[in-house]
Amino acid sequence: MGEKIKVDDFFNNRVLTNIKKNGEETYSLFFSNKPNSKTDLYEKEIYKIDLDNLQIQKITPPWMPDDFYICYEQILFKKVKEDQSELYTYHLETNDLQLMSVLPFPVKDLCIVGDSLYFIARVEKLPEGIIGEGIACCRIPKYQNNAGKQVTYLFKSDLEGKKIILLSKLDLDIDQVHFDLKYKRIMYTAYKIQPIKAITSDVYTYEISDGTTEKWTDGHYRIGYIGSISNDHMIFMGVDLRKYSRNDNQDHYRIDRDKKTCLSLTNYKDQSNERPGIVTDSRYQVDSPVCVRDGVFYYVTVDRFKNTLRGIECEGKQFALDCSLRTIDSYQVFRKGILIAGLGEYNLHELYWLEEGKLKKLSGYNDWLKEKRISKPIYVKGSIDGWVLPPLDVEEGEKYPGILMIHGGPKMIYTDVFAYDMQMLAAKGYYVFYCNPRGSDGRGNDFSNIRGAFGEYAYEDLMNFVDHVLGKFPQINEKRLGVTGGSYGGYMTNLIITKTSRFKGAVSERGISHLMTAFLSSDIGFHYTFEYMGNKETPWTNHTLYEQASPLAMAHKVNTPTLFVHGKSDCRCHYIESANMYNALLYNGIDTKLSLYEGQLHSFVINGKPSSRLKRYEELLEWFEIFLKGEQKDGIN
Repeated sequence: MGEKIKVDDFFNNRVLTNIKKNGEETYSLFFSNKPNSKTDLYEKEIYKIDLDNLQIQKITPPWMPDDFYICYEQILFKKVKEDQSELYTYHLETNDLQLMSVLPFPVKDLCIVGDSLYFIARVEKLPEGIIGEGIACCRIPKYQNNAGKQVTYLFKSDLEGKKIILLSKLDLDIDQVHFDLKYKRIMYTAYKIQPIKAITSDVYTYEISDGTTEKWTDGHYRIGYIGSISNDHMIFMGVDLRKYSRNDNQDHYRIDRDKKTCLSLTNYKDQSNERPGIVTDSRYQVDSPVCVRDGVFYYVTVDRFKNTLRGIECEGKQFALDCSLRTIDSYQVFRKGILIAGLGEYNLHELYWLEEGKLKKLSGYNDWLKEKRISKPIYVKGSIDGWVLPPLDVEEGEKYPGILMIHGGPKMIYTDVFAYDMQMLAAKGYYVFYCNPRGSDGRGNDFSNIRGAFGEYAYEDLMNFVDHVLGKFPQINEKRLGVTGGSYGGYMTNLIITKTSRFKGAVSERGISHLMTAFLSSDIGFHYTFEYMGNKETPWTNHTLYEQASPLAMAHKVNTPTLFVHGKSDCRCHYIESANMYNALLYNGIDTKLSLYEGQLHSFVINGKPSSRLKRYEELLEWFEIFLKGEQKDGIN
């Protein structure tokens, strides 16, 4: 029998990202990423896979790039130094690196056409010497609350980077970009810069052949992903806000260039393309879900239990390619098949090849997990989808503490995919149970629509789920229950402890505690909070509505010892949300602790500093050991 999962086992996890292919489709390059406990960084390794024989070979350049790009057959390595991007040409055969250009800002994406370099970069201030319309009066505003002052623009330069030209307008902030090398076109979406960032963006094209820019939409769409599928047609995924709400699932729209029309192809389907979609801490990056090849727009959807790879053709014909993986985190489509990095059932990241409906595993980067004993989730059938992860070494007649875990979003899903925090808790003797309450993704718009009932539906579903689990698993000690969640799950944890004392310990991570402060302090607060509170009232037009949905207003009712975990640089849910809830519990004499992680963002529990992730795991385990197993220490406050 193998060892149980330990706290520091996540240092062994390799996550595969950035699958990119050359123009001739003879090979792909990709990164393998692994946390390093000594450097407190993520180490990258770069690999090549030969598409003729599917053999994987490690590439050992003189140094490892921050990113790489394949411009047809040209490989470029990028290294960012002091907000500058150094671009190097790399030759696979000779392993030779040659400096090509130094650009005065961090480049996000790029392509090479002829002797010109086209790229997008996020800048706070345009460097001197940039040529472009309106440069002389350039003033980049802060236009999204608490999100910084940077704007993404499209640029062109010679290959040496000496003459840089701004191609997009100063009043546009670029979001998505698609470099269409076949038709010499750059397709992008951009927001109009204004004091409050709009929900809507528009589709633009820059024609490399004649240098013209054209706008194709009319300001009514919340746009997700884009692709140029032919010389005459483009596709984007979006929500028509004249008909639907910001958080509804996105449809496909076709832009006809000759007719200058925008046609709906899918008539409001219930397929979500949210990323990352599936909640797990075993992978910390997902790439764009869109790939365009031979006139087909490929995309990834969040279905009830997993991701599905799908395609749509120019006339609207759709198809699904079921590969049986739980997640599809990076992929490329080739003539013969599809290369995918994702999570299989109970497994960590590996590389797979999908051809004629058959999935073949190509790598063994995380075979170390085979030597570990893990707990396998048990599906619990009910009105909502849920699972129970039993502890290892369950003895008949014994009772075990249980922990309810709540995902964020709320428009995301749990499934039976491997998650470190859950496996560690199971290894320590806890029953872990989790579910997808109303508001979650994967079951259509009606199910995910909790506008006007931000916490009410989820609370009802979560409490019913706990009762359901306790009825099916009598081994769980109902007097030793814990609850935890992050982001929206942190909000629900805060809300739950104000409404019930059934949980003897709680860990609230990166959540919000008051809907008015969330409205004002979150980088998406104006839109996110307003929509989930019903799309009608603001904190000033209906203060009572926001107050009633705020756990902080009911904190005097809490009896549950609670740990609050938050990144201090979180701009999605500001750390003051946890600090206020902590102080309220402290004032009312409840055992509580506040752990702030310096410099860490909202997603630090997934992709933050390895030392912060390790400390977070240790604190989670320690808190539940104290309050669910009776090993309480003095002076927890």
